[in-house]
Amino acid sequence: RRALRTAPGGWWMLHPTSPRRRYWDLFIALNLVYTMLFLPVRICFNITAFDDYNYGWWVESVVNMVFLVDLFMNLSTGVYVKVILPMGVPGVSPGSPSEVDMDEDGEESSAGFSNFRESVKLSFRFRDILTSYAKGWLWIDAVSVVPWEILLQASFASSSSMDVASAPRLLKLFRLARLLKLL
Repeated sequence: RRALRTAPGGWWMLHPTSPRRRYWDLFIALNLVYTMLFLPVRICFNITAFDDYNYGWWVESVVNMVFLVDLFMNLSTGVYVKVILPMGVPGVSPGSPSEVDMDEDGEESSAGFSNFRESVKLSFRFRDILTSYAKGWLWIDAVSVVPWEILLQASFASSSSMDVASAPRLLKLFRLARLLKLL
């Protein structure tokens, strides 16, 4: 049997290039295609999938759950972080000259830290994962995963105007931005 690429953080942690993560990304891409095709139609023709527990309700509920699970999958996938390493550390390539770099005017240049170099390492620390995710896709994923339509439909159930409750479907269009992440 082929050995699985496991993450050191535990069985729930995913390596970003593991087969499990790649299959999950493919599954998310299929859900994004569904969203890309059907959400604009639902918005344009004011079709609500949540009128009753019909086929559309179940499909939309499953798609919403898939994107919720994806949010947690992203929080359990390792990330590459930049680290500053001193030169001469074992395993670090030999580097730059020991003297201070000077610019044309004889002044010390901003490259005065020539005894250090920037490197990238894979991290499975939750703090690194959360920081990286918060700087990028967390806010888009969090806004698009909330079932705004259900929440507002429940709060406006006595109101005759359901246009207010159907407007938040536009927020689900943020999911389509995930296509950029997968490319």
